[in-house]
Formats: sequence, structure tokens, C-alpha cells
Amino acid sequence: MPCADQWSLTKGIAKAEKRAGRQASEGQIVTIISPDGKTGTLVEVNCETDFVGRNDEFKALTQGLAEHVAQDASVSGIVIVGSEGAYLNGAAKGGTIGEVVKAASAKTGENVVMRRIARFTSAGTVGAYLHHNGKVGVLVEIAGGTGDVVMNLAKSIAEHIAAGVPTVAVAVDKDGVPAELVERVILRNTI
Repeated sequence: MPCADQWSLTKGIAKAEKRAGRQASEGQIVTIISPDGKTGTLVEVNCETDFVGRNDEFKALTQGLAEHVAQDASVSGIVIVGSEGAYLNGAAKGGTIGEVVKAASAKTGENVVMRRIARFTSAGTVGAYLHHNGKVGVLVEIAGGTGDVVMNLAKSIAEHIAAGVPTVAVAVDKDGVPAELVERVILRNTI
């Protein structure tokens, strides 16, 4: 017969699976930059309420998952994980990543989702900015430069991106800007 702790954990995980459909729009983002500035990691873990998202245990869970991703060279670029992502099947301290997330859901009583992860490795420099509330995080890669000055530049660019509502660039230089966009801007500025 299973002990009381094992039974409670099994019951909690079963309840966590029932919560999977509930909205998880609060949570934490964690960024990690390697000491040499060559690798940057960003992990977003969501829960249902801000109360749980600000909890020290939830923050520790997110930090632990970010440290795991930072060491995982198989992650390259941005990966959307969600509640059914293949990344959840990977091994982690205490079982699979999915089991760690489900255990957190069982403990908090809320739907907990590892939503997105990103890990960039660069020959140049990767910088990051994380807003004080842990809800806005940005990674920036600068190719062709290294050292403290470039790391500070990357962090500054990441801060500016986080402060605004960035849009995807329409072109790399002025020759690549579509003519209809130029006409629309000129028309808007002359009215």
C-alpha cells in the first residue's frame, strides 16, 4: 500500500491534469546570460494568478527550469512548449520536465505551464533585460563584437525593446522598404 505522501502526490498530479485547460496568463520570466556573454537563455513559466506568480517557490521553479535550459545545448532559438510540448519529455532533476511542472501545479492548485523558452549561442554577444516585475524579458544578439562594452550595448538595446512595443522591421535598408509603405507614410504626413 502506498504511503500517505505518495498517495497525496498522485492525487495532486491527477488534479493538476484536470486544470490543464484553465487560463494561465500570470507567472514569471527568467533570463540567464553566460559569464562570457556567448549564450543567453529566457524561460517563461505561467500560472493562473499573480499571487502564485510572485511566490518565492514559483520563482525558484522558474529559475531552476531556466538553469536547466541554459545547460541544454539541444535548445537553439525560440521554442514554444505549452502544455503538450515535446520539450516536456526531457529529463530534469526530479523526473521529466513535464513531471516537475505538473508537481508545481499540484502544489499550487493552479494550472502551471512552461510556455516558452529561448536559448541563443553567438560568436558575438548575447545580452538580456528583465523587467523588475519578472513579466517582461528580452534577449538580444549582437554579431561581430565581444567584451563588456558590447554586453552593455546588448543590454541597453534589450531595455529599449522592452520599453516599447517593437514591430518587425520591414527592411534592412531604405532600398528594401516597399514603395506602397513609403507612399502611405508620405500621404499621412501631408494631410
